[in-house]
Amino acid sequence: MRILAVSDAHYPSEHYAAWFLTMLLNHVDFDALVLAGDFIDASIEAYAERLAEMIRRAYNGPVLVVWGNHEHYLSKNKIRKGVDSISQLRRLRETLKSYGFRVLDAEAPIALGSLSIVGVVGWYDFSYGPRQYSFEDYERCNPFGLSPREIEDCIRGRLPYPCTASWWRGDCLYVRLPMSHQEYAWLNAERLGKQLARADPPILVVLHHAPWRSLLRYTGNPVEDFDLAYAGAELLGKALSPYSEQLIAVVYGHLHNRSRDRIRWINGVPYINAYHGGRRPVFTVIKVEGRRLSSISLLHASSKHKAEEVPVQMTI
Repeated sequence: MRILAVSDAHYPSEHYAAWFLTMLLNHVDFDALVLAGDFIDASIEAYAERLAEMIRRAYNGPVLVVWGNHEHYLSKNKIRKGVDSISQLRRLRETLKSYGFRVLDAEAPIALGSLSIVGVVGWYDFSYGPRQYSFEDYERCNPFGLSPREIEDCIRGRLPYPCTASWWRGDCLYVRLPMSHQEYAWLNAERLGKQLARADPPILVVLHHAPWRSLLRYTGNPVEDFDLAYAGAELLGKALSPYSEQLIAVVYGHLHNRSRDRIRWINGVPYINAYHGGRRPVFTVIKVEGRRLSSISLLHASSKHKAEEVPVQMTI
């Protein structure tokens, strides 16, 4: 069984990655496609439909997804109408179901060959951020005391240094939860634990947010590391720990290039950053033989829009 794992396609913002993915699916055989969150740039049904149509024109096999933080993003119009992100995700799920996509957050565990596949978005509890900042700083998504309007200006480069802001801080602008971020992280960790308890091994886990602090690449600069508060929560790692011997691999995304390694082993389990890699996409292939992981490979895009498969050096 060959599983193609991709995170953070951010369609339509990164249209080239989505185009290359569908080209790849049209020319290489896979048994399943896993999208580890942020496959669209906001919770807009039209985005999901266009991406799903692109994929389905090339590939008719199983597509399993988990939500990312960007799937929680609402338009300003929906925010004005009082729509919350959770209710919007239900609408988005119906759109994906019409194309045969399955949402792990709601349906896991899902059996696929010899595997059980589980997954949730994950979320964050601010525990990964530099300790010199306050809870209020993290709630505001910035260490400068900025208003939401100023955050948007900061993101778009309209305010001078030190007002630097990544798109992760858009969570304060576009996400509306019916609970706190910490409560949502707890809810996801609890849901993951229940999925794992019901799953038959071997188990493949798909997350969007990072489940261990050791997966993150810190710079030592508190301003630059501020965004890592939104990278994930070790609550997720604690939910995974009792099942380490049953896990075949854990796939996650969200960090883009802020992870320490593309593959990092924790408690004997490979944790795989499935980020596609930017302008020259790199996709991850997980190969399973029977009930064991046999290899992890990378598919590299070439200038001729072809793919070269490169095995990752690993010991199983």
